[in-house]
Amino acid sequence: LPIIMNNGISTGDDIEKYKAGFVIQLNKKNLTKVLTKLLSDNKLYNMMKNNAFRMAREVDLEKVLNKHLLQKYNI
Repeated sequence: LPIIMNNGISTGDDIEKYKAGFVIQLNKKNLTKVLTKLLSDNKLYNMMKNNAFRMAREVDLEKVLNKHLLQKYNI
């Protein structure tokens, strides 16, 4: 599913980078706006859904930590 999250959280940058959803100032007006946009635009919904799955695979915490540890210690 596309991601909708409050701005100010560090993973918001990844969500925007991957176009995996919306990072919003969480309030009723903004939430209604993005939900309406997702529900009325099937192409946008599917694109963000697919991007969210791709982001989850690529930004998996274990993979990121292993990559940085391998680089740091030249393993």
